[in-house]
Amino acid sequence: MNQNSEKIDTALKESEEWYRDLVEHSHDLICVHDFDGKLLSINKTAAMNLGYTPDELLNTNMRQLLSPEVRDQFDGYLSAIRNQKTAKGLMQILTKSGEKRIWEYHNTLRTEGIPFPIVRGLAHDITDRIKIEKKLKRSEERYRRFFEEDISGTFISTPEGRLVACNSEFARIFGFSSPEEALKADLAALYPDAVDRTRFLDQLRKNKSVKRYESEMCKNDGTPIFTLENSAGIFDEKGNLIRIVGFIMDITGQKSLEAQLQQAKKMEAIGTLTGGIAHNFNNILSIILGNAELAISDLPEWNPATGNLNEIRKACIRAKDLVRQLLIFSRKSPAPKRPVQIDLIIKESLELIRSSIPNSIEIRYDAPMPVGLIKGDPAQLHQILIHLCSNAADAMENHGGFLHVSVHQIEIRPEQPVKDLPPGPYVRITVKDSGIGMPQEVISRIFDPYFTTKEFGKGTGMGLAVVYGIVKAHEGAITVESSPGKGTSFDLFFPSMDVEPGPEPEKPEAVR
Repeated sequence: MNQNSEKIDTALKESEEWYRDLVEHSHDLICVHDFDGKLLSINKTAAMNLGYTPDELLNTNMRQLLSPEVRDQFDGYLSAIRNQKTAKGLMQILTKSGEKRIWEYHNTLRTEGIPFPIVRGLAHDITDRIKIEKKLKRSEERYRRFFEEDISGTFISTPEGRLVACNSEFARIFGFSSPEEALKADLAALYPDAVDRTRFLDQLRKNKSVKRYESEMCKNDGTPIFTLENSAGIFDEKGNLIRIVGFIMDITGQKSLEAQLQQAKKMEAIGTLTGGIAHNFNNILSIILGNAELAISDLPEWNPATGNLNEIRKACIRAKDLVRQLLIFSRKSPAPKRPVQIDLIIKESLELIRSSIPNSIEIRYDAPMPVGLIKGDPAQLHQILIHLCSNAADAMENHGGFLHVSVHQIEIRPEQPVKDLPPGPYVRITVKDSGIGMPQEVISRIFDPYFTTKEFGKGTGMGLAVVYGIVKAHEGAITVESSPGKGTSFDLFFPSMDVEPGPEPEKPEAVR
């Protein structure tokens, strides 16, 4: 075997190792089993989802991993594979801890070039998405039942907005302490946009009544809400609208669930697309990088082409870093995690950011003692904090202000849920600034990939998308509150490994 053949073989082996590493660390649930259902291989992600190690699952029959009530369906699945060479659908699996989860699978049969047929399995865990869909369905059924039973806010008003009568539910919906207090209010003032009120009245005059009419309104204190209304008009002998009789419901919770479901579907679709592109791009880069390495080794250092090839090699390495970032966003490249003292990570990040932002921005930091450990990747946690703090600094670039970072141990309870996180102890990190703030239409899109409000060349639009992906990969949640001129506040929640909630600090410590 000549030297070039040895180099090609080495490059091919490296490429195969890269591919195996990609599969092994993929967020996709990947396995191979025979015609009887015996597992021949399974990647770490699938094994971890089940609560096992890959070695514990080898030679286990897939039938035993299904929930007992659906195991009799496994024969039908194997029959479909044999006859149609492919099968897709949903399966309910049982984890080692006894938890039931739903996998959406698309498996295919391979018979060529191997001693015996095998089934290649590819699946995604869609348990969380199904929970949101069920929760939304229950919410819709609840609101429909309320409407049918007239459990709604009842009112009579003039077209100008003067309330003539209303019930206690109407007062509760709009934040009044009693119907008597509500009667003193101007109904028209509960519409943030006067155009919406005009549009409602125009439709009522035209059709004499409105059914299931949705409006964006606000409570007495200005809190935005969404309402669903059935109203009828009362007209005088000349056809002039003189009274409105209506039944109204608060559907803000339902709208929030719909938005969460749409966001979950959108992020899932974008993540799948991004992950697929990243996988293919990584394979192409491996070929380019391998051939560049071979060419460099074949040329003397004085050859002018050596410099060009080194630039190609460097570009490939930078591109592989970009692929890694894309895989983090799509949650297809989980990093190894270990117990982390998060307050130390925060202090290190603030020291770094202090040297790179104007002195007109004051950095404040506070944390009670003790703060529990979280299980995470220190490099990725640094990345989250640096990005959020840099964004905050950009928002205060022209006028200065303060950047306030705090960390607290909290307990999430069932009656006070946060972004569908399970109850339990959490570490909450808050990154708050006194910058220019954001309108609602920007907030609704800030975690979308490639969305940015910065000038061309000053932002890629991937920063907050990567932050979102890292937080989700750490089984956490992120929320944001902002409004124009009033700054922005991000709250990050990570499962805590230990330590009971500590007391709130009396005052923050300034970082100089």
